[in-house]
Amino acid sequence: MEKRVFHLYGDNMVECERIFDLLISAIDVTSYNRYGNASNITLSCSSSIGEFNMIYFPGFGRWASDVIKYIRDSGGVLREAPDCIMTEVFHGGEKPIFAVEFCSALDAGNQAWQRSGRAYSSAKSGLPYIFLTEIGGYELNPKTREKKVPRLPSPAIPFSYISYSKLTSTPVLPVYIFSPGADIDKKKKYMSSIGMGELNSFIKAIFNNSKEGQIESELDITNKCLSFVKSISSDLKSHTKKYTPQEWGTLYDDMENAQLLDLIVNNRRIDWKKKFAAKSNITTSAKNIMKIASCYGQGISAGDLPICVIPSTKVSKFIEDLNTEYEGNLPCEFINGLTNDNHLAICWINGFKPKGDDSRPDRGLLPFLRMLVGDDAIVLTVVFGAAKEETWKTFDSDINKLITRNGLWEAILNLSNYTLIDSYTLEKSFLTASRNSYLNVPSNNTKTLMEVNSNHFPIKYGENDVDTLIHLYFKNLLSKSCFEGMCNPPGGDWSGVSITVKDNEYRWLSLPRVSQSKAKRPDHVIQFPGTGIVLSVESKDYLSNLESNIGLDLNRYTKDLIGFEPNASRPINSRIDEWTDDISSFNLPNLKYLSAAAYIEKSERDLNNAKIKSGCDIIMGVRFDDKGKAKLTISSNSLEGDNLVTYMKENLENNPFNFKVIFNNT
Repeated sequence: MEKRVFHLYGDNMVECERIFDLLISAIDVTSYNRYGNASNITLSCSSSIGEFNMIYFPGFGRWASDVIKYIRDSGGVLREAPDCIMTEVFHGGEKPIFAVEFCSALDAGNQAWQRSGRAYSSAKSGLPYIFLTEIGGYELNPKTREKKVPRLPSPAIPFSYISYSKLTSTPVLPVYIFSPGADIDKKKKYMSSIGMGELNSFIKAIFNNSKEGQIESELDITNKCLSFVKSISSDLKSHTKKYTPQEWGTLYDDMENAQLLDLIVNNRRIDWKKKFAAKSNITTSAKNIMKIASCYGQGISAGDLPICVIPSTKVSKFIEDLNTEYEGNLPCEFINGLTNDNHLAICWINGFKPKGDDSRPDRGLLPFLRMLVGDDAIVLTVVFGAAKEETWKTFDSDINKLITRNGLWEAILNLSNYTLIDSYTLEKSFLTASRNSYLNVPSNNTKTLMEVNSNHFPIKYGENDVDTLIHLYFKNLLSKSCFEGMCNPPGGDWSGVSITVKDNEYRWLSLPRVSQSKAKRPDHVIQFPGTGIVLSVESKDYLSNLESNIGLDLNRYTKDLIGFEPNASRPINSRIDEWTDDISSFNLPNLKYLSAAAYIEKSERDLNNAKIKSGCDIIMGVRFDDKGKAKLTISSNSLEGDNLVTYMKENLENNPFNFKVIFNNT
């Protein structure tokens, strides 16, 4: 029987490996062998689904076949990329079978909907989507790193996933695991929401092509999610402006026979009011239309989210007052389109940082609203943030160009029926757009399979390849002599740093971008328990992008961080769910802090230049030949670095990968 072949596309190598770790338990992988080149890995596996090969393709947009473009062309609307997409290879091509997004960040505030665009786009293309996210975590004091308050999303966020699953018949499933920092109280409260076992069943059903198994496990995961919605809703101090747990349950049940906006409008009215800081740069007219909306509208499950609904019976009066605010100058097409017999959902977007750059979380606000209320709802988006003047010029002159080159505007203009802009950086008093005048949203019309990605080398080399090679080197070729405490390639999340002490792993969570001493957060942290050395690594694509004198900053950051108490612990090599917040047994050992810089070499001169520029103890230069074969040269730049290079050379293990390692001592 011919082996099945799967391709795994991910943000980076680490995300690919996290998926495979899920598969080990989901489809009972009993054995596997790794081999491959410096940019991707092939695994030959035995499992409950038989023998199969799996090939990693880390880094989207770097391979001969573009899986993100395929999903968008299949109806995905947005070019948002989840952490990983699994495809199965057939004789006629390859087909995506599911997508996974990991979230180790605190899933609260506007961060809670940051990834909604990825879920929405996957579902629109018909691709099952899994959002594996941690709960029970705490915000930390940035100075003392002590626990402050637990952080949880609005109940509407997880509800939007199961709502859209029901609306589209494509699974969009949040699966919850505990944050390493979750305490006993949080674990007791949310235990009924943890869904790893159900996720394993869902993945296994996909690999077995069992529709019945998928439906059954999807229902189990949905019930876990609904339990979480009710639990966090019960935590709210007051329900005068938020739904109760009972209301959430009723809302989900009633969606079988009614549209969600109808249910919300006919349910208990929740007053809505847009909040903003007193010194916010918001125009008077923008503030006025927010007040108008608060008079006619009501909150969608809560009164403090930047979304609301105007009931159909009040839409005409709302539009009349809106037009009056702009002295009767709103376009007729805009007014007539909004004035109909439908409820009107409104999304309020600031969307921009003080200097006019996009605020990434707001990319997910429209997708979150669409997943909550559905694609048939009429949506008006009001943008009141201060974008750069060139943005407004492009909006006014070539709106499709703005959509093509900017992810925030792609979400706003693709998912809104109508858009109104009122910003103090705008020369005009307002701008408007009607979607049917500028855009034909692609439908799910892809009938053919994706072209098979037969080339196992990327189209271009960059930082992703540097990080992949470093990861493979430390994680596989030095696995018996070092511990990988952090690996953060492009697309990673800096969720934590770990070191081992005796038989336990201790972890520091919620890493600041810079330490109290203004030191630089590294991309990799490697511990050598036998030597007492902790190595912090900064990786770049090329030497020209490496910061000067980065070595001292890297060492200082890691030393500053580990000087605080850790936030969680678990036995070494234990399961993903064995973390505890008990760190009473932790005693900081004597450690030496060394630094390293890694990059793609362009010439022989790069080595000496890197030593002078970086101030690091070790230099790691990567080269790729015309056939994609890599060479990793590790050179010392200090006496301590010299000793570590010697140690790494003496402990090098068998290399199953198609790259060469060379050691150069000072």
